[in-house]
Amino acid sequence: MKIHFVCTNNTFRSRMAEAYFNSLKIKDWVATSSGIDAVNNIEGAIAWDTKDTLQNHNILEYTNKDWTQTTKELIEDSDLVIFMEPTHATYCEQTLHAKIPKHEIWNVIDTDINKDKTIVVLESESTFQAVKKQVDALITRI
Repeated sequence: MKIHFVCTNNTFRSRMAEAYFNSLKIKDWVATSSGIDAVNNIEGAIAWDTKDTLQNHNILEYTNKDWTQTTKELIEDSDLVIFMEPTHATYCEQTLHAKIPKHEIWNVIDTDINKDKTIVVLESESTFQAVKKQVDALITRI
């Protein structure tokens, strides 16, 4: 079974969710991720704070090495799609014209990496904990 996480640039929230989910090694499940605007991202392969957070939790190896642009095929080929905010689902429906399978919207807040580095690190950890809590709750439902 395939779960797919969608955010904006695929450098932060969806990558955290992908890494954490895959680190749990749930039999017959694999997570992937993408971003609706990944092709225009300016943060590189992964945001520095995401990389640091995933390394701190020893799960960096469980995420893709580069960002992925959200496509109609990625959405439709998934058994479950998790959108980090409602605008991601709207984009997939209205712009990609994707037939969205079973899905959830988690409302995980994005961060601004242009803030003071200490604040960004704290916000990144807070976002990771929010994603972790959502993934853990999801696992009890699947």
